[in-house]
Amino acid sequence: MLYSPFKTRQTLVPAEQYPWSPVSDAEQWSLFENQPASPEVEVCRFLEALVVLLKPNIIVETGTGSASSTASMARGIRTNRRGLLFTYELDVRKVEAAQLFLINERLYEYVTCYSHDTLSTSWPHDKPIDLFFCDGADNRFAELKNFESHFHKDTIIVAHDAANPAHNWDLFPGYAKILFSTPVGLLLMQKI
Repeated sequence: MLYSPFKTRQTLVPAEQYPWSPVSDAEQWSLFENQPASPEVEVCRFLEALVVLLKPNIIVETGTGSASSTASMARGIRTNRRGLLFTYELDVRKVEAAQLFLINERLYEYVTCYSHDTLSTSWPHDKPIDLFFCDGADNRFAELKNFESHFHKDTIIVAHDAANPAHNWDLFPGYAKILFSTPVGLLLMQKI
């Protein structure tokens, strides 16, 4: 039985099926109750493991939302005892709720939350981005392009909702891509 990695989000529900979903049995995946836009629990666990594996110094997340993915990557940072996570969310109320969740999970010290538009904000740091988790704007392509100049040759890009045809990942050339079949698709990319 799958269990929640968070103390303050214990109840899990089956994931939803979408017409464009790459799987036909979405109910086999789990979501946090009352967090329908949040990544699946399995995706959150994958993100934590990816951070532990790669040991990135700088992680950028677009689309903080309910902060389930934020907290998962912060757990990886805590395990590694290194790294910083910068997360962007346009909705100030979501940022405030995310900050409270991170405090309650004892993960706030690893995360800086910004309330900015990811399509136009500039990266305020001089260090390159090692891991980029894209789960924000409706125009993911433009969002990624906005941060791309701060990637290095080994930057790993992870995109949630990647099977949604509205995001047009095929229009992003110059990257090797692996699409994982999850209820909404999870895409891994790296420059080639």
